Amino acid sequence: MDKATVMRMRLLFMLILAGLFIIGVVAGPYGIPDSANIKVSIPSPRTCYFNVEVRVDSNLFGVFPGWCVDLDHTIYQNTLYTASLEVKETTGTWGKINWILNNNGSTWKVTQMAIWLVLGYSWDKIDLEMNKWGSYTPAEKNEAIEKANAADPNFIPPPGKIVAVFVDVQEPPGGTKVQEIIFEYPKPSGGGPGVPEFSEGVPAIALLSLVSYVILKRRLKAN
Repeated sequence: MDKATVMRMRLLFMLILAGLFIIGVVAGPYGIPDSANIKVSIPSPRTCYFNVEVRVDSNLFGVFPGWCVDLDHTIYQNTLYTASLEVKETTGTWGKINWILNNNGSTWKVTQMAIWLVLGYSWDKIDLEMNKWGSYTPAEKNEAIEKANAADPNFIPPPGKIVAVFVDVQEPPGGTKVQEIIFEYPKPSGGGPGVPEFSEGVPAIALLSLVSYVILKRRLKAN
């Protein structure tokens, strides 16, 4: 085997390994895409602030329970937005929010109000927003306060529990800032913060890399 052929085979092997790495990281933590198209809608019956439909290109990634984390801006229903997605499983405020998502209130209003409370919004602002969707009871208010006070800032969701995914919507050209939201995502087993889960194509590429390496090694020995 001449040197040019050896170099070509080595280059092929390196390209295959590079492909393996790229495919492994584009999905992001837990297979969640780094960016997507999203659309929100009000569920009926109402069990969350809104449903968040997530699409990658034209393919449906999933529809998830969503919550508001920004009372200063607006997001419109049934409008397609481009957004970046980020798993939030750090301590502090996100620890509290993840705790609330895994310890839901008796109504969706309780859960949403508890989230706003840990984010530091005043009752005047919360009251103004909640009254757009109908009144809430004194019992719901008290439960929301209890949830917010009980929320554990050190909570990191274990596998099988819910983790918050932050949705940062891109502003439309010439438009205004769009409301920041989150959606619930069931945390799968394996992986970890910032550790990507590999896509289904990776095992095939890994096998191809191994076969290429074995063939290359045998041919080099033969020469």
